[in-house]
Amino acid sequence: MPCRLRRRWLLRVSDGIDGPLLGSKGAPQLTHGELRMRTETAVPAENWRRLGKAPDPYLQRIRDVVYQVAGIFQSDENLPFLEECARKRMQAVDANSLRQYYDRLTVRRDREAELHRLVGEMNLGETCFFRNPLQLEALRRVVLPAICQDKNRPPCHHVRVWSAGCATGEEPYSLAMSLMETMEAEETLQEWTFEVLATDWNNGFLEKAKEGIYSLHALRHVPPSLQQKCFRPCRDQFQVTDEVKAMVSFHPLNLLEEHSVSWAKDMDAIFCCNVLIHFDGSAQRQTIQRFHDSLLPNGYLFVGNSESLYGVSDNFRLVHFPGSTAYRKVCLQSPAAGVI
Repeated sequence: MPCRLRRRWLLRVSDGIDGPLLGSKGAPQLTHGELRMRTETAVPAENWRRLGKAPDPYLQRIRDVVYQVAGIFQSDENLPFLEECARKRMQAVDANSLRQYYDRLTVRRDREAELHRLVGEMNLGETCFFRNPLQLEALRRVVLPAICQDKNRPPCHHVRVWSAGCATGEEPYSLAMSLMETMEAEETLQEWTFEVLATDWNNGFLEKAKEGIYSLHALRHVPPSLQQKCFRPCRDQFQVTDEVKAMVSFHPLNLLEEHSVSWAKDMDAIFCCNVLIHFDGSAQRQTIQRFHDSLLPNGYLFVGNSESLYGVSDNFRLVHFPGSTAYRKVCLQSPAAGVI
């Protein structure tokens, strides 16, 4: 978890450029001047001194741009990793110094697209379908029946699930397949409709997700019956079928922008796995509060196996399932959910 540093923000407006920058549709847009804010830490970069050098000031500024816009804070210990990612992008865009690359992120017309590429370079961890099978099993066997019981009256026969931080689409498509399989197996759900909202800050990831083409390796955890039903060959890879795609809608969304998240309402369950670990405490609290506001009463929140709401929010009750856990929104108008 990134160390918590005391920061004071200094506004630096340079070159007279103060145009709109990196704002989501419907959200307050950042100006160039607002983005070129610097963080002054109250603690010196001791780790860099032990390495015999001080961090490049423009690397620190790049760190601050990434934090302000994407909520991902790299501590002093992680600055070498950030520099490695930045230098990969510098080579791709022919930037000769960190100062030139910083200008690329804050001045150039394609600055937003390049910032997306840099953050994508920092989040290239492997993902696959059915990565958390025990969570999906809990969704099918416990969560979905509980939701349907609470909403078992017309016209409420509709279930909404949100995959927040969906990356290249493996998680939301896995959710859609699980919901479709459950709906087909249960006669009582034949009149129900299911919707998966999938969001990510990275437009490049979203484009790949909408295309829905994946390698055989990404399908390695998909049950054979679902591989045949939910995928079709596409050259030497596999593409998600139109039936599965129809259940998922992809949208760009920054979890740290209140106006960007405000339209994601009336959710029955939210899956946000391995996203919070990239945020500092303040960003975690903001995000979890927005999830709480987006969930219906008694809605469920699933996070990554290494993530927890302990010390982050008291507005959820921990729920145990076989092999996994989730958090249920505390509803004051009905008895709080206990351990299952």
